[in-house]
Amino acid sequence: MKNVEALSGVSRRASLGLARIVVAFAGVFYVATAIALLFTPFWFFQTVGNFGPFNQHYEGDIGAFQLALGLGLLVAAYRPSQHSLLIWVGAVGSLFHAGNHLYTDLVEQPSVAHLFNTTIPLFLFAALLLWAAVSSTIEQRRQIH
Repeated sequence: MKNVEALSGVSRRASLGLARIVVAFAGVFYVATAIALLFTPFWFFQTVGNFGPFNQHYEGDIGAFQLALGLGLLVAAYRPSQHSLLIWVGAVGSLFHAGNHLYTDLVEQPSVAHLFNTTIPLFLFAALLLWAAVSSTIEQRRQIH
């Protein structure tokens, strides 16, 4: 019985370690995106997000929200089980972001290349964050009880 409990403890620690890595990576990704949007909005528009006409104000707005999201995820990466709600916000936001790209791929500007190069990776990114949110919530509930 002790071997099973020890293995369970190792598995939980490994899971939390992986969740930390996923959340930290997401935080860095969103902070880097925010910096590009805030300080080089035209470059970002031309290189990454060439949707619709360029609008520097909207690029800055998006960057401001992405910066807050990224910083929140970096805080959460330190102790995921204590900040599971922040991880859920990042995960759901990432899922909505991927869904928005899917809508563009299917309705506005159909593109199989964009679907495989951008949208599917965004869904995988969101799925990893959703996994981290679930893992951190489970650990949080274990700590309470």
